[in-house]
Amino acid sequence: SGDITGSINSMRENFAQAGWDARAGDWDLHLGLAWQQSRYREEQADDSEAALRTSRFEALGRWWLGELRLAHAWGGPGGDNHTTSVGMDWQRDSVQRFRYVYLGEAPDDENHSARRLGFYVQDEWRLAERQRLVLGLRQDGVQGGDSSWSPRAAWVWSPEPGQSLKLMWGTAFRAANRFEQSLNQGSGVEAPRPERLRTPELAWQGPLPGMAVGNWSWQASLFASHLVNFIERGDAKPFTNTPVAHSRGAELGLNGHWGEGWQLQLSLMGQRNRAADGSRQAYSPTQTLKWALQMPVAGPTLRLSLSGWATSQRLGDERLPGYAQHQAHLLWQPSRRWEFFAGAENVGGRAYAESSGASYSAPVQRQGTRWQAGLTWRGDAP
Repeated sequence: SGDITGSINSMRENFAQAGWDARAGDWDLHLGLAWQQSRYREEQADDSEAALRTSRFEALGRWWLGELRLAHAWGGPGGDNHTTSVGMDWQRDSVQRFRYVYLGEAPDDENHSARRLGFYVQDEWRLAERQRLVLGLRQDGVQGGDSSWSPRAAWVWSPEPGQSLKLMWGTAFRAANRFEQSLNQGSGVEAPRPERLRTPELAWQGPLPGMAVGNWSWQASLFASHLVNFIERGDAKPFTNTPVAHSRGAELGLNGHWGEGWQLQLSLMGQRNRAADGSRQAYSPTQTLKWALQMPVAGPTLRLSLSGWATSQRLGDERLPGYAQHQAHLLWQPSRRWEFFAGAENVGGRAYAESSGASYSAPVQRQGTRWQAGLTWRGDAP
């Protein structure tokens, strides 16, 4: 064994996606395809008795995602009494590689692949003139692992135009990822059971009176999440399931539209995350501020969108300071058929520390600007 005299880590991500929206008879059709790649690398100087060596751990992931969705409105004036959506999405992890190596020596690679397939259906019913009921059900299956049914429901009441009260309840499912499975397998321990999340939420949205310019509204929500079989790793090497973890919080937001294309969105969220024993969940922020501003640059055809967020400090084995992220996108729509955008995330390339929030996850130092570009074509636009 030796003393760690230095550590450097880096993350590189690439992403591309394409989508197609059309009509298939009486149904709205959506097709989507995406490709992603992520590489994490950590190097450490190991000052052993024999010599000074540099060890490297590298995790490389490369995967494809696809989605097919159909939606249809049934009956009533305008066909808005009942709307059904059905779809499926899949994910193919073509590369899941973990590499352990001392530089200059032969690497020790661990290679995997995986598949995930999901099906879902959602029904939205107009119960009365001002009430709607939304019911949904999703089924996910993971190659060589568990499958899960995830129901969800929502009731929406609109007492006046521009006002709405929503009562929502949803569930979600996450199987152990490849790293969690692999580490347990190397220790001769079974993979942890899937996590299951239940979240009730109450939300209100309504107009903001007394504003002299523009159209303004505000919204507020209360939520509580219950995570069963939370996957974490303590002092022992294998991953285990914690019986339950809790999260409670509230969010307050403001939306505004004024002038020729000006839009502003602000929201402030506060939350409290606790493990089963009542302790604070590691690296979990207690406050998050988000904002987005869109403005015309050259009439309605060229618009600039500025957005970002700021999060409070996060406490774990070490204290991670709060940080802010800024994004900028330029949108150009020369005609109703075409729209182009180009932009950047983390404008200025500021360095910051990020963590998944799990107690076993060491913070990752990130920096650099992420660039994006895309286009949209509408075949049925006049």
